[in-house]
Amino acid sequence: MNKNNQLVKKFKKAAKKVAELYAELPQVVSVVIGGSLARQYTDMLSDIEMYVYYEHYLPSKKEIKDILSRLGAKLTRSKKLHWYHPAWGYHTFFAFNGIKFEIGYRDIHETFIRMKKFKSSLILPKHGLHDTPFGHYESGVASCITECLVLIDKKGQIKQLKEYLADYSKSNIRDETFKYYIKDAKTILSIKAKYSALRNDDYNFNACVARAIRSLVISLFALNSTYYPGDKWNKKYLDKFKLMPKNYNKRMEEIFLLSELRKSDKIAKYKKLLILVKETEKLYKKLRNES
Repeated sequence: MNKNNQLVKKFKKAAKKVAELYAELPQVVSVVIGGSLARQYTDMLSDIEMYVYYEHYLPSKKEIKDILSRLGAKLTRSKKLHWYHPAWGYHTFFAFNGIKFEIGYRDIHETFIRMKKFKSSLILPKHGLHDTPFGHYESGVASCITECLVLIDKKGQIKQLKEYLADYSKSNIRDETFKYYIKDAKTILSIKAKYSALRNDDYNFNACVARAIRSLVISLFALNSTYYPGDKWNKKYLDKFKLMPKNYNKRMEEIFLLSELRKSDKIAKYKKLLILVKETEKLYKKLRNES
């Protein structure tokens, strides 16, 4: 057994112990593993990301403190037992046995409502300025649910959520997501990146290229009927996708290696990216014509 397999085994054993303690709480209906461990991307820098789904009321600070005491765990990233962010909700961060944990809490019924709005109504999230339309908060939750490892599911509600989110390719959200982001990438590259390159404006050019690459990547996720999980692990997904521009990875490596200091390199970079965007758009049109 190699070191990474040993690490995964250690992580899963620890996660199971945490799940069993949370499952003792009457309001807790499901406990799942998310993040790199669920996606089989665990490495030495990974923590364990887990989600505790509850009904009616959040696990109390007293209940969480009792669980941490039984684990012999110490709080890490925040000393708050109920750390809160308007997009990500309540979390607890702790470590035991040398392993860091990130525990997120989700109301199971609110999660159903949130996913139905995301998938059917295409309501744009309003959780933060750096969020993307149809993107990474809502899509990240959908990705987490579809790819999570289920440890506890008392009423089968996570199974129902997985089934509801499974038909991504048949929903409007694939087409709407693709059309929005491929247009965004084309517009940014053909106008904003072009003129910032001609002006040799380093700051504007780099900002434009970063946004265009992200929009291209989200388009490729949509093209391959996969919920965009956020900015982590993108290359691992892209390596597995079947619908891709020819020699995509090699061409992107060449683009990344181009300097942005010289005006000529800026021009070459945005042009190469724009070609990839247009090829991705052709793949989508071909797919739509065949379906």
